[in-house]
Amino acid sequence: CPSSLPSIKTIHVEGSSGDAKAQEPDCNTFRPDAATVRRYFSKAWQINGQDWMHKLTMISCSASGSMTLEDGRRARWGISPNRSALIRIDGGDYQEYFFFCSKADCGFPPFW
Repeated sequence: CPSSLPSIKTIHVEGSSGDAKAQEPDCNTFRPDAATVRRYFSKAWQINGQDWMHKLTMISCSASGSMTLEDGRRARWGISPNRSALIRIDGGDYQEYFFFCSKADCGFPPFW
């Protein structure tokens, strides 16, 4: 379902990580920029944490960073080339949002 998360105001990419030798295709190709991350979140659907943990294939490649939401809250995000992502809201009550985007909607580079 669409996310209840407010719109994203700013996105900062802070890094990428992963075991390049353990993955196919190569983790070194997964280096999304801020525009790509914004595009991903504009198309991705929010899913529940159980589905995120048990139905998606977890891989070691990821990119991460921070964002500011339109309501002023700050958050941390992580995204994987398998088109799954997580947002954690900073401060106050702990909030996590889980996302997935289909290959039809998010099959653009650098996603697998």
